[in-house]
Amino acid sequence: MNGPSKGTPLRRLVIRVFAGAILCVLSAYALFTFLIYPFYGLRGFDREQYEAAIMKAAKDFAPSESLAVSSLIRSRFEALGENEDAYAWGSVSLLSPRGDRVYLWVSLKWYGSWHRWRRDSIFIMADPRDRLFYAESVLALGSFKKTIYAIQNYRRETLRQVREVLLDRNPS
Repeated sequence: MNGPSKGTPLRRLVIRVFAGAILCVLSAYALFTFLIYPFYGLRGFDREQYEAAIMKAAKDFAPSESLAVSSLIRSRFEALGENEDAYAWGSVSLLSPRGDRVYLWVSLKWYGSWHRWRRDSIFIMADPRDRLFYAESVLALGSFKKTIYAIQNYRRETLRQVREVLLDRNPS
């Protein structure tokens, strides 16, 4: 008696092509998320130009959410040593098309070995879309629905990052 069937050659080919496609998509996602987006548009800024780098990150972010940059509200710079890694963060005022003021948090890291700034985090503070997550109606949802909601938020942020890179008219 022969062993269990391994499937037809066509079925194995379809499974391999599908697995290869998934691997390509995941590789492209990882490349974009960890290497392209964090450094995008921040080339050419020295370590001391952290405020300009924060504003550039905010100016890149704003069109992806249909917002306009107003001003840098506050920033801070922390160096870990001479010509070593450093951190800069700040809040930027943005304006919505309706004239509402929105505040953006920008956190950057300077890599001394690469002589480049990198986005650590950038997000709208007190985003109305995040308030929904804490509403009573959402808190009553089961864990599965909350997980789906969190995945949708993560997907929305990834798509926003792609829009940010695609909408940038002045990459540096």
